[in-house]
Amino acid sequence: MACPSFSHGLYTLISTGRSCSLPHASLCVWPPSADKIVSAGIVKHGRWASACNDDYRVRVLCELLSLGREGHLRWVLDIGANIGTFTLPLLAAGVNVMSFEALPENAEMLSASVAALRYRDGQKIGKSIVVGGTALDGRGNGSVCFEPRRSQFSNRNASAIDNRGGLGIAFGRDTTACSWRAVPTTTLDKELQRHFADRPPVIAALKIDVEGSEAGVFAGAESALRQMRESGATIHIESRDRNVVRDLRTEFGSVESTGGCDSNWRVPALPNKHKA
Repeated sequence: MACPSFSHGLYTLISTGRSCSLPHASLCVWPPSADKIVSAGIVKHGRWASACNDDYRVRVLCELLSLGREGHLRWVLDIGANIGTFTLPLLAAGVNVMSFEALPENAEMLSASVAALRYRDGQKIGKSIVVGGTALDGRGNGSVCFEPRRSQFSNRNASAIDNRGGLGIAFGRDTTACSWRAVPTTTLDKELQRHFADRPPVIAALKIDVEGSEAGVFAGAESALRQMRESGATIHIESRDRNVVRDLRTEFGSVESTGGCDSNWRVPALPNKHKA
């Protein structure tokens, strides 16, 4: 299966750490000049360019692997999947993954990578659902605007984005005046209902990295969070929003810092508030 024409091609991602080793996975990447952290690192080293962030990625992957492979009905949710550096290794290890990526080009590359993995050497992989080109919020009936920050533009070319992994969404912005990219919205609960109408999934874990849009995702995830409490799921979240971290601590009782270069947090297995 071919990568999209705008990509840089298919490269191998290595996900090996002290805790575990996941199978190598090939994925479509951006040209290094367009994605200086994720794609550039994979092209050059087979890992993210930032060593501390890649160490964090592998540590989280090891836990997601242990949680997700316990049964064929269990699923890991990857919200903010980008080009698939969490999704692809988990699928290659046999874990079922439902991936959400709002940026259409990233979602297109992710879908192509999943297809390539599926047909590589007849390898049996986990089940995959990719929800692409739509953002998660609390209502799911509108649209939002991607607005790159100044730091995401190349120093050499003020109009060229060089960090595709860090694009944020401006909620409340009039999308008719969006200067870069507008996408429709949905909610996590709606997508789970759409894809699992007959039987709700057993959610083993949730990884979320949505560049400041975490509160909107959780606002549309009431049923999903209830299911996660019932299944004893774990949340891994990257968020600089202190209000989100505070709300998680209030809701679930415990939030742990998990290191890395960014503000990474872990909510341990969620308590079931509906149990006596």
